[in-house]
Order: sequence, then structure tokens, then C-alpha cells
Amino acid sequence: MSDFEDASLILTPNAYKAGKAYCVKPFDGSGDLTVVRNTTATRVNENGLIELVGANVPRVNYPIGGGCPSWLIEPQSTNLITHSENFSNASWSKTNTTITANSIVSPDGTTTADSLIETAVAGTHFVRGVSLSFTTGTSYTYSVFIKKNTRKQIRLSLFDGSIDFASANFDLNTLDITIISGTAYLEDNGSGWIRCAVSGTSSVTTASGISFIYILDEFGNTSYLGDGTSGIYIWGAQLEQGDLTSYIPTNGTAVTRNADVLTGSGNSSTFNDSEGTLFVELSALSDDGTNKRMTINDNSTANTVGIIIKKLSNTIGTVIRVNGFIVADLTGSVSSQTDFNKVAVKYKENDFALWINGVEVATDNSGSTFPPNTLVNFDLHRGDGGDKLFANLSKVIYYDKALTNAELINLTTI
Repeated sequence: MSDFEDASLILTPNAYKAGKAYCVKPFDGSGDLTVVRNTTATRVNENGLIELVGANVPRVNYPIGGGCPSWLIEPQSTNLITHSENFSNASWSKTNTTITANSIVSPDGTTTADSLIETAVAGTHFVRGVSLSFTTGTSYTYSVFIKKNTRKQIRLSLFDGSIDFASANFDLNTLDITIISGTAYLEDNGSGWIRCAVSGTSSVTTASGISFIYILDEFGNTSYLGDGTSGIYIWGAQLEQGDLTSYIPTNGTAVTRNADVLTGSGNSSTFNDSEGTLFVELSALSDDGTNKRMTINDNSTANTVGIIIKKLSNTIGTVIRVNGFIVADLTGSVSSQTDFNKVAVKYKENDFALWINGVEVATDNSGSTFPPNTLVNFDLHRGDGGDKLFANLSKVIYYDKALTNAELINLTTI
């Protein structure tokens, strides 16, 4: 089987322009995706640098260290830090520390990263963002790009006026994390830069919350006698509701990045109503408690065949609806939704199957398929705009026939 010869729709992250992600096949452009995101956004480019792209431009995002790109498709988020790169600004209060602005090259390739240096006094050494608004019961994530200098350990904390509801120590040498409260994680951004992040739920509502970046000594202590020369490099602070998303630069005010919405690939000539196979390779951004779907549909949820990243579980599935009735509901487990997984759903009268990473994980051997000229669109949602897909998406292939088991093994094996 040849993907190029046998598939009727192929979408991969390659050619694009503002408002459009071009398909590889069909050749008439009917398979192109429409892209809407009415704000700028960042991606990691082929050189491993964080890069700002224009409104409605699809984000072809590259893994740090090289490799094949994927479309980065994210929900809306707002960076509540008003000066994300300028730590010398008065919105950042310094205690037993000094800032030297624009000291080294930052993760975006410009010389905009600052030095945070401890003063020669005994005590804690930190910079803090002040006058932050938190709402009780709401989850927040605080992230900063950190690079070791003469100091190699730091602490990030969020304080809501009552408690440090998200706090952790990070060792920039070993990449070990010691969680104090909430949760914590890191991303190696290359060139020595580590994006450190803490998440937690505020215990009170306040307009005077604080975000901290502490320098720790070689023993991991927050309080010690500084030497006046040691410190770390910092860049790109971000505070957002919910989970960690791509970096949103700010310079004086909070900035919102709108959600990426990709829709409208294919038409009634692309899709076979009686049988077909939909294949995707993707990784979820996080398990944030929402279902995330992509479907071939009739511009509604009445007739759909698609793939679902299911909420609050490491499961991926498919629900096939014909004239509003569910004819197949199949689910399989994965090691992690945030790993790249290869998934295929096959549909044919009395022959439905879900394949994940080379294994047939679920089948249903009864049920009809769709009336003629029903399936007209491929969208990254459930058919009516709900349950939008947010993920790293590296490939979509549609075949207008039900593939054999041997073909599905070859297609989906990692």
C-alpha cells in the first residue's frame, strides 16, 4: 500500500500561509484546512528558536534537538505577567538581588535574557512579580526560562496571600525537581535553557498575589550568605490559568493568545459514505478534563466518524454516529496521551475497528454506515464546533476504503 497513491486526503505540516494549511492531496486544494487564530503566537522553528508568527498563521512546531514537525494547536490562554522579559521593570521587586538586563542570548535568539545576581548579604535572594490577581479554586501555572550560571538551583513559587499554593525546587544540572506544593515540571529548551513550571490551585481570591524566583545555594538552601557575584539567567516569565502553553511575550500589559481553530478539509468527493479509514498521528498537550475530537462529518454531530482523546484518562477512542444514532463506540488505552500515538478507525457495514500503535484494540461487527453524500468535511472538532482538538498533530490520512488488518498494522505501528 502506498499512502500517496491510495489515500484520498493527506495533511502534513508543510506548506502554509496566513489562514491556510495546505494539503498534500487532493491536488485541487479542496483538502486544505482553514486556520483561524486572530492573534500572534509563538512556535519553535527549525533552528530550535522560539519565533513569533502572525495572526492566523498555522504553527509548524519543531521538537527541540531536531526531528519532524507537527502542527501546534492550542486553546486560548493569557499571560498575566505584564513584563515577561524585562525583569528590571518596577513590576518585578528585587530582594537581595540585582538585575543586569540583556546579558545573554535568549531562547528566541536575541540578546534579551537578564542576569539575576545575589547581593553579598545573608538572607533570601529573589525577584518577585507583584500585584497578581488570583481567584479561589482556580488553577494557575507559572513558568520561567532559566539558565544556570554560577548558581545551579532555583525555586519557583506562587503565593496567594495565604499560602504558597504552587512551589518547587529545580536543579538545573541534574534536572531533578523537588515539589513543595502543587505540581511541577520542566522542559529542556536547548542551549542550556530550561523552562521550569509550577502549577496549583489558589486558596483565596486576591489582587495582591506574588510570583517568586529564588536563587538557591549549592546545598539547595533559600537563605544563605550571598557573595555578590553568583546568580542565574532568566527570561520569558508566564502566569496563566490552567495548564502550561506556549510562550506568550508581554511588554507592559497582559496578552491573550487566541485558540487555534482548523476546519473545512475535504468535500463529498473526498469521503466514502459506505466505507473508509481515518488515520492520525498526534499527541495531546495535556489531560485538562475535556474531550478533544477530530471528525469527518456532515457539518453537525448527526453523522460523524472521528477520533477522540478522552478526558481524565489515558484513552483514545472513536464514536461513529449515523443519523444521530451511535453505531460504534470504541476505546483503547495508551501509555500516555501526551506521547505521539498512531491511531486509525475503520468503518464499513458490520465492520468497525479501532487501531492504536499497531494493535487492534476494539471492534464492533454490527451497524450500518452513512447515506450517500453525507460526509462532507474534516474538522478538528466534533462537527458543530464543540470539543475542539488541542494537540500536536503530525499527520492525517484518509482512505476511501476499509483497510485490511495487514495494512492497518503497517500504518499504525510506531
